[in-house]
Amino acid sequence: MTFIEGFVSVLFLLSFALSGISASEYFFSKQRFSRRLWLGLTLGLFLLTWLPSLFAFFIGFNLLAQLLGLAVTIALGIVCFFLNKKNARCYKLRKDIYPLIPLIAVFVIGCYLFSTHILLPKNGDLYVGQTTYGDLSMHLGFITSIAEQGFFPPEYSIFAGHSMSYPFMCETSSSSLLLIGSSLRTAYLLPAIWAYALVILGVYNLFELWLKRKGRSVFATLLFFIGGGFGFVYFIDLINGSQTSLSALMNTGTTNNLQVLLEGYYKTPTNIPDLGLRWVNPIVDMLVPQRATLFGWAFLFPCLFLLVDFMKTERKQNIVPLAILAAGLPLIHTHSFVALAIISAVYFLYDLIRFSKNKQKVYSWLIYAGITVVLAVPQLVAFTFKQTAEGDMIRLWFNWANNVDSFIWFYVKNMGWIFVLMPFAFLLLSKSDRKIYSGVLLLWAVSELILFQPNNYDNNKLLFVWYAFSCALVTKFLAYLYHKIRHAWNKRQFREADNNYVFNFAAASCNAILCVYFLIRPWVMQTSYIGFGTVCTILLVLGFALVIQLRSLIFSLRGKKEGLFIAVNSLCAAINVTILIGICASLLKKYSENAFELGNSTVYFLIAATAFLAISNLILCIVCRQPKQQAFHNPWKKVASSLGIYVLCITLFSSGVLTIVRECKSEYMAFEQKQVVAAEFIKEYTEPDDLFLTDYGWHINPVSALTGRSILCGADTFLYYHGIDTSERRADINKMFENPKDNLTLFERYGIDYVYIGASERGSGNYVCDIAFFSNNYKTVYSDNNGIYIFDINQPI
Repeated sequence: MTFIEGFVSVLFLLSFALSGISASEYFFSKQRFSRRLWLGLTLGLFLLTWLPSLFAFFIGFNLLAQLLGLAVTIALGIVCFFLNKKNARCYKLRKDIYPLIPLIAVFVIGCYLFSTHILLPKNGDLYVGQTTYGDLSMHLGFITSIAEQGFFPPEYSIFAGHSMSYPFMCETSSSSLLLIGSSLRTAYLLPAIWAYALVILGVYNLFELWLKRKGRSVFATLLFFIGGGFGFVYFIDLINGSQTSLSALMNTGTTNNLQVLLEGYYKTPTNIPDLGLRWVNPIVDMLVPQRATLFGWAFLFPCLFLLVDFMKTERKQNIVPLAILAAGLPLIHTHSFVALAIISAVYFLYDLIRFSKNKQKVYSWLIYAGITVVLAVPQLVAFTFKQTAEGDMIRLWFNWANNVDSFIWFYVKNMGWIFVLMPFAFLLLSKSDRKIYSGVLLLWAVSELILFQPNNYDNNKLLFVWYAFSCALVTKFLAYLYHKIRHAWNKRQFREADNNYVFNFAAASCNAILCVYFLIRPWVMQTSYIGFGTVCTILLVLGFALVIQLRSLIFSLRGKKEGLFIAVNSLCAAINVTILIGICASLLKKYSENAFELGNSTVYFLIAATAFLAISNLILCIVCRQPKQQAFHNPWKKVASSLGIYVLCITLFSSGVLTIVRECKSEYMAFEQKQVVAAEFIKEYTEPDDLFLTDYGWHINPVSALTGRSILCGADTFLYYHGIDTSERRADINKMFENPKDNLTLFERYGIDYVYIGASERGSGNYVCDIAFFSNNYKTVYSDNNGIYIFDINQPI
């Protein structure tokens, strides 16, 4: 892609974004600026997704449809700009941005995974990650075929001639960018990253609306995206180098479970079905690989925000935008539409029961329902219901994807503290909190009793909406407990000097223990090696030392200590962080070894650093120590509370962090250079509506994924779960490849234009490909030295 093409792509997206912001300024004028900005970007992506496609239903998905959609979008933005009498109000934006700084880490993690997991070029080959090794090929096929073929509504490019019942609107934004000149990688990434940012902001704003505290909202958001259950416990015994159920899953005989984690295919603390771990990480396993979920959540959480806001404040201006966004969900992500419908129904029943006191509010509910039904029903009838009936998808099913554990233990193991604390939070918090949470409780019950797709795992697209609300509920409960304990302790005030004293003394103790260990190990234990278990113990001690060091620094800042005191605390914290990063980097680098060898220079550095930390904190402790003038409660309670919070955070976030680390490391080749070259040839020398005969057994198909051409039949990995029976076509493909001479009528029946023969076709276990017949009877339009051949069936020799 040239610079001009990239500039045009960004300008195209920017036009939709600015128009959405302009519309948001008009429709959501009573919201503060940061929320109007987020809702505006949501409207912009919604316009990009739907407006060009509306024209495409009549004139096809072509450049004219994109230009018409762009023109209408710009016109809408201009009209809203002039209708709004208070344009560009951006006061107090700085106060809204500061709490979002911790969430930048979540955004950066996602951007890194997108950039490394979506067709990353290396020496001509294209690489993906662990989670995109499966579904990415299907999404690429949908995106390229919509742009290349122009049929709208589209047909399956991996099952030629069959109308697409999958929610295809999540793909159209990238197809639009392909039409205006973007490369496939850029066209995929730009809308995906936009949608990903909206998901993060949507979850945060929903939580802030409910929890009313920015700090709590940030913690709940981090808990949703990075938190996890107790799956990390399965990886503890790996540190000891023992043969475990985890290492047995690798079938390699390794006794290093850390190696299992970092090298195994789907062997993470959140996703090992054989051990009953099914509660996956939202970033790694849902947003990055599942494009429909990504775009569905980008619009679902704004809808839930507007819905909860209307329920709490009766703000009628939310109704029309909410209805329009909700009505667009069926063809973007059907599960999100179902989740929103169930939650809306519960909230509506609350107000309907009190109809005499809420007449106007009930009328607003009816307007919301009426607009949504009128706009959504045609989509459901034409696409969703057809797919459901064709695949016999909806059926009763209890206990979701649990095939190993008891019902309660499955959730305890997979959700951890979230599930353990949730009942207490629900019972002890306010009636308003229970009302908000009741909608997702019904959603959870429905998800546990009814399957909406052949793959029962896919119900997690509903369950994770319940999980998001559960994260917020538990966060509010934890804050409630913390403030109750703090209030009980603070009936008699602590002196700041006592606070600094206990925290610096605790930090000195932790670092002194480590210093002594590093000092005596080479001489007493007479070994330069250190095992995994010891490394993890050191990390835990250093982590706690860092936590209490930071708390001492905070107390110093609050107490307005002299600059030298603050500087020494800051230096100690920086050294702690440096040691932590260094050990973690070494752990990731040498994880395949059973133990690490510590060189003399490393040992001397660790001794010097921990000794400096211990002495510095001890001096600060002595400086802060003052004689007691009156009785105080024991200040060591604050150290104990810090330890409790530290352990809680370790158990809350370990599974998610380990899963993300493993995913960042994953790298798999999807398309070899020779396949990429062949795909470029197909795009240049064949027509968009040409039909290719390829192997159906391998889900990574370069023809359908990279060229936008249709193939006769793709992998059941996708098609079976979309409710399509492929048995007849698979049998016919076997005949056409193995005995083409006697099955020429099948080529005519299906209208095959080209036969593609590569490694998958030659190595299929379902047939023996008769390459000689094709080369002797049809023109070879493409061949290379690596065994890829393309034969033109319309040009017999």
